[in-house]
Amino acid sequence: MIIFNKRLCTFLFISMQSLCISAQNSTYWKEVYQYDIDSSSNFKVDGIGNIFVYENNVISKYDSIGVLKFSESSKRFGKIQSVLPVNAMKLIVFSEEQQLICSVDNTLTNYSNCLELDNFGIEYGTFTSVSNRPNNFWVYDQLNSMLLLLNINGKTEQKISNLKHTIGFNNVDYLFERNNVLYLYDASKGMFSFDLYGTLIYFDAQLDMESVVISDDNIFYLNKDLLIVYNIKSRIKKEFNSPIEGVTKIDKLGNHFYFKKGNKIFKYQLVLD
Repeated sequence: MIIFNKRLCTFLFISMQSLCISAQNSTYWKEVYQYDIDSSSNFKVDGIGNIFVYENNVISKYDSIGVLKFSESSKRFGKIQSVLPVNAMKLIVFSEEQQLICSVDNTLTNYSNCLELDNFGIEYGTFTSVSNRPNNFWVYDQLNSMLLLLNINGKTEQKISNLKHTIGFNNVDYLFERNNVLYLYDASKGMFSFDLYGTLIYFDAQLDMESVVISDDNIFYLNKDLLIVYNIKSRIKKEFNSPIEGVTKIDKLGNHFYFKKGNKIFKYQLVLD
C-alpha cells in the first residue's frame, strides 16, 4: 500500500524543477587548444580562426589547429603596434613607431599600399581600426584628438575632430567600428559609443579593463580574472570567471574565446548546458 504525502510530493516537484532550471542555465569552460608563443608577443584572430602573432617587426600566422603557416619580418616597420585582419586575404599592419600603415596579403609577403601618416596631416597616430566600408580604416591622431577614415589607396574619406572636447575622454585604449557605430574605450573613463559623425550614443563606465573585444552584439571586458559581458542591445551585463588565472589579453571568434597568459594562447569554448 502506497501512501502519498502531498507536502512531500510538492517539495520533490519543486526541487526537481529547480535542478532542471539550474542545469539548463549552467555554464562551463571547455579547453580546445593551446598555442605556444613568446611571452612578449601580441596576437589577433581573423574571421576564419587563423591567429596572427606579432612581436617587434615579425608577424607569424598559425592556422586554427596551431600549425605555423608563415612568418615574415620587415625592418621598415620597427615595432608593430597592431595587426588587423580585413578578410581572409588581407591584413592592415600598423607601426606607431614609424607612423606607417601597410596592406599585407595572407602570406605576409606582399607589403603594398603603404601609407605614411604625416602625409594626411596626422601628427601622431596611436590607434587603428578596420572600417565596415571596404578598404577603409580609422586612425586616431592623439595630438589633435581627431579620428580620420582613410582609404588604403591613399584618400581621406572622413574626419571627426576635437573628440576630447566633444565626448570628454582622455585616451584611446581600444577602437572598433560595428554597424556604423564607433566604439572608443578609455580605461580611465569607460566605453564611449558614437555615430560616424561623432555624436555620442551611450556611455558604459567600465574602468581599468585589461582587454576589450567586441563580437556580435556584445562587448567583452577582461577585469583581472573576470569576464564581463555587456549586451549592446539590451544593456544587460553578465559576469563569468575566466577559465585560467593571470590572463592579459582576450579575443573572440564565434563561440570560441582566446586568452593570452605568459607564453601561451588558450582557446576555449564557453558551453551553455
